[in-house]
Amino acid sequence: MLKEDLLYLQKNKPSILEAQTKMLEATKNNNLIDQTKWLKELRQRTNKITFIHTPKGKPYSLYTEKEILAKQLSDISNSSSNTQGRIFGYIWHHSEKPGVIQLVRKDVHEFNRHTGGNAIWGGNIR
Repeated sequence: MLKEDLLYLQKNKPSILEAQTKMLEATKNNNLIDQTKWLKELRQRTNKITFIHTPKGKPYSLYTEKEILAKQLSDISNSSSNTQGRIFGYIWHHSEKPGVIQLVRKDVHEFNRHTGGNAIWGGNIR
């Protein structure tokens, strides 16, 4: 998460949590109309926030845009078996089309849960 986003999140947290709670409630109740409405509202309320997820179980880390760019450039220029083709803040999405992968923002990919190509044609290898 960008450092400047933290202030925005703290200021707007009640509003963001309201939209998130109502969207999850609509999802639980299989109310697609309200789910769509509140998902759109949640995206609008969090539009100014850039989330960068850390490995499972660890809290968000705070970075400036300059720090994020430096990490990404380092990952690109120093690609090795250690990074396995990973770029900070991005993830490889396995398309439903066999053999096609796309580099997408990690927050967008994780927000849109789905059965991806890794499960369909990739043998679920992680």
